[in-house]
Amino acid sequence: MKGAVSAVILAAGESRRMGEPKLLLPLGGSTIIECTVRNVINSAVAEVVVVVGCEAEAIAARLRGMPVRLVTNPHYREGMLTSALAGIGAVDLGAEAVMLIPGDQPLIQTATIDLVLAAFLQSEKGIAVPTCRGRKGHPIVFALKYRNEILGFANDGVRRLLYDHPADVLRVAVDRTEVISDIDTPSDYRACASLFNSAGNKTESDC
Repeated sequence: MKGAVSAVILAAGESRRMGEPKLLLPLGGSTIIECTVRNVINSAVAEVVVVVGCEAEAIAARLRGMPVRLVTNPHYREGMLTSALAGIGAVDLGAEAVMLIPGDQPLIQTATIDLVLAAFLQSEKGIAVPTCRGRKGHPIVFALKYRNEILGFANDGVRRLLYDHPADVLRVAVDRTEVISDIDTPSDYRACASLFNSAGNKTESDC
């Protein structure tokens, strides 16, 4: 049995394909980033680190009062890996593992997060990834023993761990497409908003 898990939420991107700051787009009575953060806060993680970069002040304002720690990535224009490295480098070294989740996946419910966390904590594996319809998704969880290895990554994403350590990977099958759905384009956003509202998540407190 493993111990505490630190969550790292990636919220520093430029939203180039969206054409506007996607994490600040409305969702229910809130915003995309607030919904994602609330779902993570309400899960079994021990701490929540949010990595900001583009629109850092606006995102920080939306998260004010939430029990999160903000970490600024000055290199966010160089890609998502730089944000992952900034967040992983800032987690509590007393944690046993890190959970990595993009800020643009507000449909990943707390119950789904807890399902992946529980499977990881009950296994002997050092890495866990949810799968749906044969595709790997988020959140990814990995033991802190991999922290220094990841911090040495130069070009590949954190998913490189899955290929470098295949015997240490636990695949957690879920039947919810939320784990493989993110928001990159206006059509993605419209689909997300439709799903969100159809599920009855229409008020800020429900995010």
